Amino acid sequence: MRRIIYFVVCFLVMSFSSFSQGDCINNPTSTINSVSSAGGICTYNITLTIRINKQATKWIRFVVNGVTYCYYHDGTWMQDLTCTTTAGFDNSNAGDIVSFTTNVVIPCTSELTASYEGGTGGNYTNGSCFNGTYTMNTAPFPVSIRQFSARSLESAVHLSWNVEDEINFKRYEIQKSNDALSFETFEIVKAQSLNQYETHDFDPQIGQNYYRLRLIDIDGTVSFSKIISQKFYGEEDITLYPNPSTNQLYYLSGKYDESSIRVYNINGQTQPFKLLKESGKNTIQIEKSRNIRNVFFLKLVDRNGQAITKKILN
Repeated sequence: MRRIIYFVVCFLVMSFSSFSQGDCINNPTSTINSVSSAGGICTYNITLTIRINKQATKWIRFVVNGVTYCYYHDGTWMQDLTCTTTAGFDNSNAGDIVSFTTNVVIPCTSELTASYEGGTGGNYTNGSCFNGTYTMNTAPFPVSIRQFSARSLESAVHLSWNVEDEINFKRYEIQKSNDALSFETFEIVKAQSLNQYETHDFDPQIGQNYYRLRLIDIDGTVSFSKIISQKFYGEEDITLYPNPSTNQLYYLSGKYDESSIRVYNINGQTQPFKLLKESGKNTIQIEKSRNIRNVFFLKLVDRNGQAITKKILN
């Protein structure tokens, strides 16, 4: 009788040990690679891997950046894209490896944390045997663009950008577009461990131009700067007529948004005038006083601080 009781007790203890809560899966390991960044948002490619410790493990669930990934064992480990499978769960093998790869988009300053759970039951809410969280180190991109700006000149667009943390970085590809959708590289600037870079677009289109930087580090990782825009008017964008004139002078230009206009004589004295903008014609009519004679000058300063001066004959 004592032998029978002893055997039953031993059997119960062994059964409890095989299916007790414990480390049925290992803590995960991961690899993470930078894919791209733009506007403070970074894309990473990650791979998470978990090793099965106990044969009874039937399912594993990961949650990464709010997205759930489910796997169950049905002769082999299978991904359940909807995480709704409720049949076909069977025991796995100790030493099995389960891994998955995905792209994650997060703010560049954020940490990337995954939660994980393994179970021995017949569905994803039954028989949880181990769970935890895992934080992955998101390595910073090798350069940070602090400022990127454009300025229109008479015959080109001047581009400049300030950078920080130019580490393991290869080159800047300067790209432009007419519609802010399709970009082409028109110049390449190699990294020189500087804080500021500049270049020119000597072939801008008349009107709005869009620019961005394509950033390439030494391992081929690609990221992009923000998109900036600059209006270009061309070298000869002011027409005065009639010149010489009598009482009225018309000013015609592609620059419709002048912020400062001044008429002055050869001694630098300002002359009074009236401005009349005709809707949709980009034309400004200047009425001069009849007693104004000799040589005068029309000076315009646009919003970019570019000043243009034209001589008026009367």
